[in-house]
Amino acid sequence: MSRYHVKRPGYEVFPVDVAWEREQAVPMRDGITIYGDVFRPADGVKAPVIILWSLHGKASTGSKTYDVTGPWHIGIPRERLSG
Repeated sequence: MSRYHVKRPGYEVFPVDVAWEREQAVPMRDGITIYGDVFRPADGVKAPVIILWSLHGKASTGSKTYDVTGPWHIGIPRERLSG
């Protein structure tokens, strides 16, 4: 994913170049393997791991996305969202 990528109009610009590895196997200690997308700095610099998890998948396509959670929008102004 390249620097300056914008997911949707009005969202923040992605600030850095990133290597995006889709559907990577991640073995857990209990023997289960989960699959997820891995985002790494494109320049190879080591960075900490952040794992996001949701019942609705990893593509933000669940029924509870920000745009449909009601008129209150959890009190966060759209211009303050990172995308």
